[in-house]
Amino acid sequence: MNDRYLLRFAGVLLAALAALTLILTWRAVLSAYSPLPFWDQWEEVVTSQYLAHLFSAHNEHRIAIPRLFFAIDSSVFGGRNLFLLAAIQLIQALHAAALVWVARRAGVRGPALALIGALVVALLFSGAQIENFYWGFQVQFVLVYLLATITFILALLGKATLWRDAGAVACGIAAALCLSAGILVLPACAVFLVLMRAPVRRIVIYAATGILIWVAYFQGGILSSAGSEPVATLSAPLNILYYAFVFLGGPLRHLASSGPVTALLPVLETEVRAAALTGLAGLSLALLAGLIVLVRNGPRARFVLLAICGLVVVVAVMTGAGRWELGAEQALSSRYATPVFLFWASLGALYWSLSRQLPRAIWRTTAQSVLTLTFFIVVILALTHRGGWTDLARAQGDRLERAESAVLTGVREDEILAGIYPSPQKVMEQAAVLREAGNSVFASGRDDWIGQTLDSIADRVDPSQCLGVIDERRTVGAGQEGEGVRATGWVFATQPQRPVNEILLVSGSGEVRGYGQRLIDRPDVMAAEPVVTDSRSGWLGHTRSAEGETIVAYAILDEAGGRLAVCEFARR
Repeated sequence: MNDRYLLRFAGVLLAALAALTLILTWRAVLSAYSPLPFWDQWEEVVTSQYLAHLFSAHNEHRIAIPRLFFAIDSSVFGGRNLFLLAAIQLIQALHAAALVWVARRAGVRGPALALIGALVVALLFSGAQIENFYWGFQVQFVLVYLLATITFILALLGKATLWRDAGAVACGIAAALCLSAGILVLPACAVFLVLMRAPVRRIVIYAATGILIWVAYFQGGILSSAGSEPVATLSAPLNILYYAFVFLGGPLRHLASSGPVTALLPVLETEVRAAALTGLAGLSLALLAGLIVLVRNGPRARFVLLAICGLVVVVAVMTGAGRWELGAEQALSSRYATPVFLFWASLGALYWSLSRQLPRAIWRTTAQSVLTLTFFIVVILALTHRGGWTDLARAQGDRLERAESAVLTGVREDEILAGIYPSPQKVMEQAAVLREAGNSVFASGRDDWIGQTLDSIADRVDPSQCLGVIDERRTVGAGQEGEGVRATGWVFATQPQRPVNEILLVSGSGEVRGYGQRLIDRPDVMAAEPVVTDSRSGWLGHTRSAEGETIVAYAILDEAGGRLAVCEFARR
């Protein structure tokens, strides 16, 4: 009874840590939010030949299902990324629920199920995978693994029926149309059906469908985009294996690089080596669990958990085959944390299920105590090392926000635009498509202000209500379409004291030519001006003003009733 109460108490504590993880992750996602497309998303702004584009290759992937998500975001939600970001969170929530359900079917019940549920939530929503949370394009990275888990549930768990097999095959095909990792799902089902001694007919269905998917998938020279050359890949199995170890241990590398461990093994002070050791430990534990599952009778749900672990291991090897030449450090990428956390969450649930079959109570108690302690260490370490992913989120938000005014005004500043896509020219071309559709930054209607007279859209208030300067103006995009001016400075509202979020840049004749936003920390201003109570008072804007033309900067203090209230704070 005491053990049960202790387990319940541990579950409550771990649930609190999981809730804290959710809050911190969502805060980081909000700090990175922008309606602007980022990197690969600029290639998904299409207006013609949509069906051909839907099934075309994207690097070594075919992403038809994610492209449907992109189309919904664009056509229904104004291309603001909100639908995609919400979908990513919903997919992870559904995946967490599915894993907890599988754990229950594997024999984990009562307070132990709550503990496993808290672990699953903490890992699946950990900010260590922040790149997949703040970037709408990455919906594919979370969706492919949810579809894989559903496929395994339908194929390996419960009574075999025609409808279950049809659903599993459909989900497996959908997974293959999300990411290249998806082509492994149906073959994995066939392998585990063999291990489970399923009827030959079912094995053939999954194996044959998997082979057909592989044949169709690699049509059109998609292998040429996969990274390393095949011959070089085959000649470097140790490099690939090392990459896979780093991949599997990357998000939990702090387990091996903590102070007590590095004191005994100084070689683990580097993150890559610590990740490799952690990954090797994880793979060894997965192999041991697999051996136990195969030789001992138990719930079939254990095969689902084992299949998830096996899929992630093969994905790690496959990724290593295509990426090892980039260096093992690349395996630490935030985007790879999603499958790795799925691996560790499934492994934790699997071992808890296995611990219930230990023959002696003292053995069960000891094993479950070790597992509980490990769960806490993993979650706490992920939280205490959150600085890396919060910095990533802030940097993402900063680069996108800096580009917003340039895209909105049509000013070509290559230095800023190159931060959101390698080709500034491509950004300018695709921005014109977004403008025509009224999507992304153009969905707010801010671009409609450009070219109008200030008095037609705004009422001017007493200049004493704001304070600020234009520190710098310089011409960007000289000699190119999109030539304009970049302006920076600081601004603050004085009556009442509050930050100013948006700025209009107006010509001397009163025509609105540009737009700016509060983006930059200016502690120097806060120190010099007692009225300024927020260090983030710096702004950056772009205007289509000509060289030498006067720029008048207005702070937008209010927006109500279809008109703006603006306050002039600087001229230059």
